[in-house]
Amino acid sequence: MAEMVNRDVGEDSDGVDRGETSHTAELENEDELDEDEDAWALQESSSGPLGDVAVGAMSDDGAGDTDATTAQGYDSYDFLPPLQRLEKYALTLLYKRDRNMVGRLFLETLKSVADNPHDVATVMWILYNMSENEDPSIRTELMDHIPHIAMLCHSEKEKLLYVVDHLLPFVAKQLTDNDAQVRKAAQVTLLVLMDQSLVGQSAVEEIVCPVVNVLSETDQYPVNAVQLMSKMAPFLGRVATEQLFLARFCDLCRNSDMQVRKMCAAYFGEFCAVVGQPTTEENLLCRFVDLCQDDVPGVRKACAEVIMSVSCACTLQRRKTVLAPMFVSLLWDPVRWVRSSAFKTLGPFISTFAVPSVADLVYNENGELVLVNREGCEFRLNPNIDRGDTDMEDDLGCDTRKDKTLPRAHKSRPPTRIEDIKNFDRKGEQNLLQRDNTIENSLDQDMSSTSSTPVTTPEENDFNSFYFWRVPIPDISDQDEAVEDGVLDYLTGLVNASNATVAYREDDNSDLFSSKTSEAGHRQDIVPQELVELFVSMTNPPHAHMTDIEIALHCAFSLPAVALTLGRENWGFLRGTYERLAADMQWKVRKTVACSVHELAEILGEELTAKDLVPIYTGFIKDLDEVRIGALKHLADFVKLLPSCKRKSFLSQFEMFLVTDNEWNWRFREELAQQLLRIIPLYTPEETCVHLVPVAIALLRDKVAAVRTTALLLVTCLINHVTSEGPLLRKLLPLLAQEFANSTRWERRQAFALLCSHLVAGRVLGGDQFAREVLPYLLDLSYDKVPNVRLAVARTLASDIMAHQFFSSDQSPHQEVLMQVLKRLINDKDRDVRFFADPRRGAPSQIQQQLSSGASHVQLPTC
Repeated sequence: MAEMVNRDVGEDSDGVDRGETSHTAELENEDELDEDEDAWALQESSSGPLGDVAVGAMSDDGAGDTDATTAQGYDSYDFLPPLQRLEKYALTLLYKRDRNMVGRLFLETLKSVADNPHDVATVMWILYNMSENEDPSIRTELMDHIPHIAMLCHSEKEKLLYVVDHLLPFVAKQLTDNDAQVRKAAQVTLLVLMDQSLVGQSAVEEIVCPVVNVLSETDQYPVNAVQLMSKMAPFLGRVATEQLFLARFCDLCRNSDMQVRKMCAAYFGEFCAVVGQPTTEENLLCRFVDLCQDDVPGVRKACAEVIMSVSCACTLQRRKTVLAPMFVSLLWDPVRWVRSSAFKTLGPFISTFAVPSVADLVYNENGELVLVNREGCEFRLNPNIDRGDTDMEDDLGCDTRKDKTLPRAHKSRPPTRIEDIKNFDRKGEQNLLQRDNTIENSLDQDMSSTSSTPVTTPEENDFNSFYFWRVPIPDISDQDEAVEDGVLDYLTGLVNASNATVAYREDDNSDLFSSKTSEAGHRQDIVPQELVELFVSMTNPPHAHMTDIEIALHCAFSLPAVALTLGRENWGFLRGTYERLAADMQWKVRKTVACSVHELAEILGEELTAKDLVPIYTGFIKDLDEVRIGALKHLADFVKLLPSCKRKSFLSQFEMFLVTDNEWNWRFREELAQQLLRIIPLYTPEETCVHLVPVAIALLRDKVAAVRTTALLLVTCLINHVTSEGPLLRKLLPLLAQEFANSTRWERRQAFALLCSHLVAGRVLGGDQFAREVLPYLLDLSYDKVPNVRLAVARTLASDIMAHQFFSSDQSPHQEVLMQVLKRLINDKDRDVRFFADPRRGAPSQIQQQLSSGASHVQLPTC
């Protein structure tokens, strides 16, 4: 870009000279200055609109007045044309007073001069000039606005598309900036440009990729290079990634700096997903095995966290022969936090052994990796995505800033602080884990004698590929692709060495992790048996004490996916584990089990659900509200999966949900009403009258209006469900009238009026039946002393009943009575009652005429 700055005549498009006294002290990047012409020009060295345009100079009318102009602020420039305002702004250094103005002013100016290539070139030259400002915050602000400028150029393709070609070199240059914040902003900008397809792939390969490779060869920025490679790979695709980054990535996996190896391990899964199965097994798998056996615990921990993604990129045979033994070695690792990370990913790793005909790994609409069964039900594999990535700029110890360009940027928790899932007060446990993580960071430094400058702990992770984009899952077919004999021998040797270590550790800790894994007395061959045994051991209290206090929580979250992988015929391996999780001392564990019980019921089928899950679900109903809400939210889904005999016996359990630990937990009761709405079709009218109607009446009596609103729909659906049984309906309607229409509480009398509105509007009852069994109670409420009750009656009569053909017909025997009630309500002393009794609010025209003629003396409000 510097070569584009040349001397030329400085006239703008109107032929006006743009300044005769420019100050060279304000312009730091000029190539030469012509003594005869006092102007700057921008000329593109290559072909294109920018190359043929002579750009007017930015003038400074009196350098001695700079301080005074700065003191005046922006007021003196507000009425200048956009380009002149930008020039004055840049020359007088006003941007130092408000750095947020920099990018926005460039964007606004570019919009206004889009029709003039001459002025566009001037804006680009000013942009380049300010990009070399000594203030890094100015350069950072410019980087943050590059994506917006690129989007503007694409929206104005006919006028500004050529400008995009000059933005990518500009961003690539900032990737090597001396300031960490500027480099981070440039990296974010580059990824946004690629994600939004604002730059071409060929341009990225030619301009940016060489810069990234150069960064990877320096001693200062190899960690940055690894992250950029991994982030760019999904956009570049398999072929370009293999050609440009694969060899260098493999070399970095063996870098002497442990932070580089740790970063390679953290992004190994993304790289494997891009290059695919053959390249992963031929080139990357041996590097991953090396990283799993690294001397630094932090590198092994990173491998444990990404092994599921690596497994997805390998064939089933490689999973069983290479990855499974290696993962077992991580599960037996002598370092506690390595074991903890391995056990957290044990369930997801087991799920990768699922037979494709039974279940498949896919990305859902939220970008989460999930296991999907044949019916299309999703089973999440990770309770929360916590990559623990090292920040790009941590090697310089800079403060992490929240990026404004990436709305979905993911924050990672500091590894020196453990948050409880719901901020539960567990200070003792948090202090213990704080100490462990602090030791981890120090040991990572001590155990890498050949490592370079240590990397500080990240405060924030602006780059989380799991949220920023998604990568297609490679094929996980059973067929093993051909692998070179040398690579296979090498892997086999490494795995054998690992197995020897594991065998020693098993002998040393056999009592700790021993557990009965099968009640059926047989073994399965879907998943390596040792992985299943270790998964089952996660519920052992000594195991949690030696590994992680929340290991049972991860076991509970992964159990449905593991059950789906093993199949219902192998449920005996997991039955005891599930029962221990359901009875765990931590309410968070029990809540996780309660939230997924319906998923497990779908996997196991009716017989096993009735035998093993119904007793556990019944126990959840009597648990804490925090646990009960997990079971309640999927009550309808669970009941649908029960056999008919168990479904009937389950009816008596519904009323237990009415009792809560806290009376003001009204959302719990509202959820109950919503679930009962879905359950009604599963039972006969007789069963609903006996068991569901009392619960519905209790909900309709609730003190909270939101609960009563949902309960109104519930009671309406119950009445509709019972209409086929005349005797039941004739008992139900008087019961509702007695409970609500004759109640001493005005909220209940109002609820009855609203219920009548639902019954008529939904055509639940026939007109004659409604008039005979419900209408008398409603008309009595028109004399109620509470205005809110009369208001509900007026609205029901005017908007619903009089709009019903049965009541609005001239032949209706009830029309005269209804007319009299409405006329009285139109003359009500309460203004709101008069408003809702207005005949213009939906009644047929003939009814409006009758009401208006009889109430001409009443002044009705305008609707």
